[in-house]
Amino acid sequence: MPAWAAWCFPTRASSRNSLENGKLETKYICRTFSDCTTAPRNGIKSGCFPLDEYYRNSEAGEAVRKLKKEQKEALKSVQEASKAAVVKRQVYLPTAGGV
Repeated sequence: MPAWAAWCFPTRASSRNSLENGKLETKYICRTFSDCTTAPRNGIKSGCFPLDEYYRNSEAGEAVRKLKKEQKEALKSVQEASKAAVVKRQVYLPTAGGV
């Protein structure tokens, strides 16, 4: 396991913990959802919002969910506008039959 994967929960994702329990608790390993970096880039404190209940239930967690929803809607809008622009630019060539 890469070192960064255990940073969120160092006591739970450690190999010592795995040896004691007989298994690795994968729910505590970072899965790179990127919320922890998206938040501070937008003025919200960082945290593991998807995996840590404390951060997920905080005001910051709500702010991150709202931000991601807005970003998703904005991306969808841009994609739809892009598709519409491509359709307008298409050149229709006559068929071999002259139609």
